[in-house]
Amino acid sequence: MTINNLAKKLKINFNDQITCKDFNAIASYCLKKTEKQLKSNWDYNLTRREVKKINKFWKQYLLNKPLAYIRGSTFFNNCEIKVNKNVLIPRNETELMVQRAIGFAKSQDLKKTLKFGDICSGSGAVGVSFLTEVDNCEVFATDICRKALKVAKINYNKFPKTSYQILGGNFLQPLINRDLKLNILAINPPYIKFGDKNIGESTYQFEPHKALFAKSNGLYFYYEFFENWEKVIDLENDFFVILEFGFDQKNAIEKLAMLHLRNYKFSFEKDYSDNWRFLVIQ
Repeated sequence: MTINNLAKKLKINFNDQITCKDFNAIASYCLKKTEKQLKSNWDYNLTRREVKKINKFWKQYLLNKPLAYIRGSTFFNNCEIKVNKNVLIPRNETELMVQRAIGFAKSQDLKKTLKFGDICSGSGAVGVSFLTEVDNCEVFATDICRKALKVAKINYNKFPKTSYQILGGNFLQPLINRDLKLNILAINPPYIKFGDKNIGESTYQFEPHKALFAKSNGLYFYYEFFENWEKVIDLENDFFVILEFGFDQKNAIEKLAMLHLRNYKFSFEKDYSDNWRFLVIQ
């Protein structure tokens, strides 16, 4: 049986580009080929074992299991990131946060070792993609979930151990405990309020709730941030802080910023969908 014949047997809608792309991705994963290689080779003859494997993962896909969890990895900012059920799947909009941090880093004196904080690290996607682009830096990744830290360690493993530290603990506390002063801080905390009806079914069903939801209408970690962020930043030199927040939280975050950031320059930036998404402090 060819890949094309299997797709017909599984009733793949060839007019649905997304479904075809996802099927091709699953098949390429099962066959250990690149998606580009397989896309033009659906006449490939499958073994019985390969048919069985593709069928198994396609059934999971039809049950709304995210493709990244099926494959065990996803791409973020041109980096392949290993993921599993213990970490969130990194989102496209978060790439903008990393790109802004990279831009700031490259504007600095590259002879100086920059210290970068990836808070609520999860898979480590933010810190890994930053470390891929910026030389002469040290990344500090924090997360409260031990299982998430194990995934992060896998993703950081390709870098010299002197270029990163993976720290267990709640939010900024691991940095505070070590009296670390950073030059760049990137934070993507849990920010969805409990009971939010905007969350997708697949996200709610498969992704870790501890990394999605926060009390105080999703604002808990922002209260924590404004109380503690100055403790972990090198305020005597140029610094860059960026936080991601929910598409409907800008007004609440702005009120907190007006109250706590009177002595600092701050701004808000939008994501790919033209939603307010980031608070930047410099």
